[in-house]
This record gives sequence, C-alpha cells and structure tokens, in this order.
Amino acid sequence: DDESTLLLVNDAFCEMFRLSREHIIGNKLLENVLPHEKDAFLKVDRQVLETGVESIREESVTLEGGETRIVSTRKSRFFDGSGKRFLIGVLRDVTEEKKADNALKQSEAKFKALNATKDTLLSIIAHDLRNPIHNIEVLSKLLLSPTEEISKEDRDEYLDLIHNTAQNTFALLDNLLEWTKSQTGQLAYTPVEMKLRHLVDTVVRTAKPIAIVKDITLTATEVSDDIEIYSDEKILRTVLRNLVSNAIKYTPEGGRVAISATPVAGKIEITVSDNGIGISEEKQKELFGSVASLSSTNTGFGLVICKEFIEKLAGEIRVKSTPGEGSDFTITLPAV
Repeated sequence: DDESTLLLVNDAFCEMFRLSREHIIGNKLLENVLPHEKDAFLKVDRQVLETGVESIREESVTLEGGETRIVSTRKSRFFDGSGKRFLIGVLRDVTEEKKADNALKQSEAKFKALNATKDTLLSIIAHDLRNPIHNIEVLSKLLLSPTEEISKEDRDEYLDLIHNTAQNTFALLDNLLEWTKSQTGQLAYTPVEMKLRHLVDTVVRTAKPIAIVKDITLTATEVSDDIEIYSDEKILRTVLRNLVSNAIKYTPEGGRVAISATPVAGKIEITVSDNGIGISEEKQKELFGSVASLSSTNTGFGLVICKEFIEKLAGEIRVKSTPGEGSDFTITLPAV
C-alpha cells in the first residue's frame, strides 16, 4: 500500500527471501533487510507512488544469513475504486545471471590479455630472436667454408661472435619464459624472509664465468651478512641476474661491476654498479617502458621484465647513469 506495507505476495517471493508468508504480510517491506537496502527500496516506492512513473531497475538485497542477491524489480502504481494508491512489484532473482555475465567478462579480459601476450611474443620472436639466429647461421656457413679462405684471426673472431650471440639469445629466451609465466599466472609469488647475502652470492657465482672472459671484476663486498629481506627468492634472483648480466655486457674489458646493499628507512636498496659505457638521458627515459613498446623504443626486454617483477615484489627500480662513466641500477624492497 502507500505506506509500503506488504499486502500480498506469491510463493516465489517467499521462496526468494526464504520467509513464510506470515512473516511477510503486514510488514513494511522486509523487516530483516539491511537499513541501507530498505531505504533504497522505500525511496523507489515513494517515487513511483508520487509520480506514477514505472520503475525498472536492479537492486541488491541481503537475505537472512548474510547472502546478498541481485534482483531485477519492476514497480507500477495503481488506484483502487476508492482512489487509494497501491504499488505492484515484480521481482526476479538475476544473481546467477550476473555471476555468469561477470565470469564471461573476466574470461574475455583474460583472453584479450593472453592474446596480447601472444602478439608480443610473436613480435619479439620475429625481431629479437630471428636476427641473432640468422647471424649464427651466416657465421657458421663462413666457418664451414674451405679453411684456406679464413685466417685463424677471422676464425677466432667468428667463433667469439657465435658464442656471444648464442649467449645473448639464450638469456633472451630465458627472460621470455619467465615473462610469459608471469603474464599467464604461472609464476607464483611466494615471499619469504631470507638473507640477502645468500641470494647475491648465488647470482655472483652464476655470472662469474662471463665476467672472467671479459676480464671484468665482479664483487659483492658491500652486502652485509645480516641484511634480511621479505621477498620472492626466484623472482628477485631473476631481476639481479638481468641487471648483473647487462652490467657485464656493457662494460669494457678490464672494467668492474659491483653489487651493494644499504638499509634505508625500513627498506633495502640493492644497487648494481658498473663503470661501463653509460646511458644517455634520452635512453634512460625509455629503459622501463612497456613490452609492447620495445620494437619502437629499442629498449632492453630484460629491463622491462625487471620493472614488472620488482613491482610484483612491492618495490621500485631506478637508474642513474652518465655516458662514458657507467651506470647504477637500484632496486628498493621491503626489509624484514
């Protein structure tokens, strides 16, 4: 009626709200719904009763026990023979439809993300993998030519180029696999308390052979044994491995690469420093762009991964570099 007292309901209404007809008839709306839901219902009732404009909308209602359902409501005004106003309402539970619709939207969004990942991978494979593999093929053909046509110096140079190209291509493939896992939800984030020194030593041992070949001094003397962090060991190791590998790659023979760590205001700053070729200010702006922009900006795929992974670890990454003097890549992570 015009006081929003329920006068007549069908069995489906009782089943929807899990109440007997005796508990419904004579009550103003539903006495056991949440206050803000009741206010919303009553507001619509008053508008329809006063204006006569039919209302069609979706509303949420919390049932006894705390379960929230979504109902599609249609409310209309009518007058009886004496001119008294009444409200007729038709309610339909659309909760499952909404759930299915949301699930479909989530699935569509996931599909689009996977499709974008696929396109990015194909782009990188077509450009960044095709070229080095082609270079290895060309150099291999030269080495397979009659030995009298190639001097020992040229042969050694070709072998060195093949080795470096294969090494860089392997690193790119490794990064691709890690990044693909992160984009498809296969890379689990499992933070634990750990000694930073242990992780850094592992990275140094892995990179040491490459540094020795270039006569580069690789050290981690400024990482204290008592520094602890709360992070994912595998993801952080991937990031540090990339930073150290890049530092070695862009540092001339006889140079140095160093890993250091400093506690700062409840966080740990880990820096990979080198005295290599450095990076121009313009290039620094492009270093941590999106994967999709790699082909146009020509930035390193590994650094894009580093940024994505560090953000997963609730950290930050930045660079300070001077052309001809070297670079400092610093990541900031939560301390224990």
